[in-house]
Amino acid sequence: MGTLVKRCFSGLVFLVAMVGCSMFPYTFAVAIVFSISVMMLEYFNITMEKGFFAEKIISIITAVSLFILLFLFLGYGLDSKYLLLAFLPLIINFILLMFRKNAQEEHIKSSGLFFPLIYIALPIATSNFLVFDGNGNYSAKIFLSIFILIWMNDIGAYIFGMAFGQKEGRKRLFPSLSPKKSWAGVIGGVLLAIISAIIMYILGWMKFSMLHCLAITLIVVVFSTFGDLFESLIKRNCGVKDAGNIMPGHGGLLDRFDGALFVIPVVVIYLKIFLLI
Repeated sequence: MGTLVKRCFSGLVFLVAMVGCSMFPYTFAVAIVFSISVMMLEYFNITMEKGFFAEKIISIITAVSLFILLFLFLGYGLDSKYLLLAFLPLIINFILLMFRKNAQEEHIKSSGLFFPLIYIALPIATSNFLVFDGNGNYSAKIFLSIFILIWMNDIGAYIFGMAFGQKEGRKRLFPSLSPKKSWAGVIGGVLLAIISAIIMYILGWMKFSMLHCLAITLIVVVFSTFGDLFESLIKRNCGVKDAGNIMPGHGGLLDRFDGALFVIPVVVIYLKIFLLI
């Protein structure tokens, strides 16, 4: 019960912070830059040995640059040629690694500097497509709707999983990566996410057809689950339970955003294909 209360309280604080920061474009940008930086640090802490300080900082700068340049391009008319500036710190990192004393031996270790650019930075940068329309107008409704669906899926999976999925003999979803995740939890997550999508549709929060709302919900449920399992794979390989401790009861920001890292780009692809954004 104490863990549940802790999770609920920190989750509520996170929700309030997300909603508050999403009210204005610049507060949204500051919040995302902070989140990217923390998640990159958490990833480095659990996957890489000590050292590579300068290279880690430059990797974070690369990630932040990618988000900011895309933010300015979509929202404020920045010329697309300036998006290429995001490559500069990346190239600087490659050059720095060449001058390490044991460059040939350390190249495998240093590969961990670049994977989070694909795993964390690129998906979060695409969130800009969810908050800016084709004319550069800002609205966080779609962005927050996606996160609400992710959270409702998590809550439904947690409640149903604890109530029905932990009994002996019940099938687990992916026991080699996450022994506690059950099919009962998946069903609970789907149900609560669908109910939430219907409510947001009725309230006019999700301004798509009901068919599209349900399709987006299905995308969220499926890819949020895979995102969670993928982070579990990383943590299991590194021998850690949580990526960080910034959120009591949840772990780090990477633990909180793991599902979103898979969901956001897939939802953007779906919305773009069907010309919904």
